[in-house]
Amino acid sequence: MCDKKDARRHMELAKLQETQGDLHNARKNYLEAASIFVLEAEVNRDDAFLKDANDCYRRSKAVLGESVHQELGKTELAKRTIVELEEFEGDNMCGEHRITTMIELAKRQEKNDPKEAANNYLKAAD
Repeated sequence: MCDKKDARRHMELAKLQETQGDLHNARKNYLEAASIFVLEAEVNRDDAFLKDANDCYRRSKAVLGESVHQELGKTELAKRTIVELEEFEGDNMCGEHRITTMIELAKRQEKNDPKEAANNYLKAAD
């Protein structure tokens, strides 16, 4: 499983790619980092990781010329990073963190939105 060191590597790589004009891969790596930080926040029960996750997510949007002004919570960040990382589906994601993130998201959704939770379990199984 990926950890905060992997997230920081993705973040540094994204910064380098951004300066080199490789915005496609920079965005992907910012999203990867955000996704890992969200997972770290959930696994470690430490919301301090959400600051880094929000920062990476904001940077992923800035690469597109968009901006995000609000702080997003774990569930919203998890949803957005999963959906937005799907555009890079042909690219490999870091180990199994995508599956783990989708399962964690599905667990949180079971009570409020069982249908969406089921969809996320199915996506994780693919």
